[in-house]
Amino acid sequence: MLVGGGNLAVGPRSPPPLPVAAGSIHCFKEPLHQGNLYGEPPMDGYRIGEAAKLLGVRVETLRTWERAGKLKTDRTTGGQRIVPQAEVARILAERRAIDPAPAHTSRRNSFPGVITNVTRDKVSALVEIQAGPHRVLSLITREAADELGLEPGMEATATVKATSVMVEVDG
Repeated sequence: MLVGGGNLAVGPRSPPPLPVAAGSIHCFKEPLHQGNLYGEPPMDGYRIGEAAKLLGVRVETLRTWERAGKLKTDRTTGGQRIVPQAEVARILAERRAIDPAPAHTSRRNSFPGVITNVTRDKVSALVEIQAGPHRVLSLITREAADELGLEPGMEATATVKATSVMVEVDG
């Protein structure tokens, strides 16, 4: 779906969606988890392997954090660990405060990560993404943020082009 205002693109990388409205931003959205073959509903978190990858640690580390009470997890009906999106965002934000990005590193164009904060006012929204060691901010319209359902813990990719930053999320 195309949402006017801001520079936030949300959704899969290909194929691109058909625009719905005019504007300078292409936005589209699909559920992150579409359920499974057994009819379980979509999850509001990440499987432990997905969370480990987003956090840049091993699965064993997350299990250790869970036993130590440093990480809250849920379980599926099948007993698999699910790490809530808010927990992933909390850990990324804590790690950013302790270990800021080195000033000399830079990548071009694409910064995959997790949304750690969305600050909304009447007209605009400030989206903060922790992309590896990089903290990326994007100022978009409130309408775009609301229509995309942007919340801390969602996977996102900040795409930088000239002076604009576009943010993509899978799901």
